Amino acid sequence: RATHGLLREGGELYFADIYADRRVPAALRGDEVLRGECLAGALYWNDFVDLAMACGFADPRLVEDRPVTVDDPALAARTGNIRFFSATWRLWK
Repeated sequence: RATHGLLREGGELYFADIYADRRVPAALRGDEVLRGECLAGALYWNDFVDLAMACGFADPRLVEDRPVTVDDPALAARTGNIRFFSATWRLWK
């Protein structure tokens, strides 16, 4: 909400991060290796849209996204079917 308050009416914000196609289970969120790989804290992107709108941003738009591959077999086994993406969103006040 603080960022929303800093923008003038009609102002925009670009927000880039790692997102997941589903909620990351609590057991994985505490995994130090996955945290270091920026995967443990990945937000489910539908939750991001809901949070952005709850903070007052209208009509969040996905600008670009690309898959983030998990190449390490041990990490891939831990994350299972979760797919990760690097994505940039555009938000307006």
